[in-house]
Amino acid sequence: MKKENKILIITFFILISLFLISRPGFLNITGRFLASSKVIYEKASVSIQVIDNSSEEETPDTPTGGSGGTGAVVKEKVSNFTVDKNLIKIVLKQGETQKEFLEIKNTGETSLDITIDLGSLKNIIIFSGGVSKYSFKLEPGEIQNVQLIFSIAKDYEPDVYPGEIIIKGGGLQTVVTTIIEIESEELLFDIDLEILEKFRKVEVGGELFAEVSMYNPKGSGLIDVKIDYIIMDLERNIIIKEHETLAIETRTSFIKDFIIPSSLETGSYILCTRVNYGGSIASSSSLFEVVEKPHIETPAQTEKDFGVLYLVIAIIIIFSVLMIYQYIELKKLTKSIRKVRTKDLIKNKKRVYKRGE
Repeated sequence: MKKENKILIITFFILISLFLISRPGFLNITGRFLASSKVIYEKASVSIQVIDNSSEEETPDTPTGGSGGTGAVVKEKVSNFTVDKNLIKIVLKQGETQKEFLEIKNTGETSLDITIDLGSLKNIIIFSGGVSKYSFKLEPGEIQNVQLIFSIAKDYEPDVYPGEIIIKGGGLQTVVTTIIEIESEELLFDIDLEILEKFRKVEVGGELFAEVSMYNPKGSGLIDVKIDYIIMDLERNIIIKEHETLAIETRTSFIKDFIIPSSLETGSYILCTRVNYGGSIASSSSLFEVVEKPHIETPAQTEKDFGVLYLVIAIIIIFSVLMIYQYIELKKLTKSIRKVRTKDLIKNKKRVYKRGE
């Protein structure tokens, strides 16, 4: 094979390899690729160098301004307010009333018209004066304490009632999550529920653990008690509901676990328990948050390391092709030499035979 053809073949392989490794996504490194080839009849060599541009200093963009003078900048006044609570949890028996306060402060620079919406809790909560709607004006720096009156009628059904108190002002909004546990006027059993600390945030499809404690204040011997376990959203839509019957004498506590559905949307949810014995109902609840599974991304350094690995593999392939080519050429040359030697040997023998030697 001609020397020129040999150079063309080797150069072709080099270009193909460089084309592949420079394709977007094939290497996750930035830089300039310099390739050079040197071919001699007996041997060939290839060198590839990667120059990383990341260390080069970038010239910062210089903003261009107009030729006119600078005008006066008018600072816009900021509107903002804070609320001292983001969660209210109240436990009441039928016929009871309890008061709670919200402290709202205008932390902005403008006057605010504040409105408070009780949403689905307006049948349980009223404002001072017996009204169900409340609005007022707050000057910058001013604080207003708003009284909430939780009033439960004697015939109100014992259960857990979640909801949201929405506070608006100046185009801003703050939500105070509210949970109201209503129990029977006379309790034959008491129950308490607490979600373990590290499970206050649980991933979709994950497992939720809670500690349940039950107490029989009268200690009337071993009796069977029905227990309901419910997971609901803040609009009282039931996600999970389970039942079981336990034999209890005086006091017991245990760990209960739940599997959070993989299809559940992220957000705040409530786990509540309800024990029913002899028409007496006691409830307990705990708030938790469902979050997405963390997305694990490959670190940039690891991607770069893989890119270098691919580059090394490409170089090895190029050299392998060159070595195979050299081996084939050497084999052809050796075979050709053997043929020449064989012909010469036969020719010499014929000459000797003719001379009678």
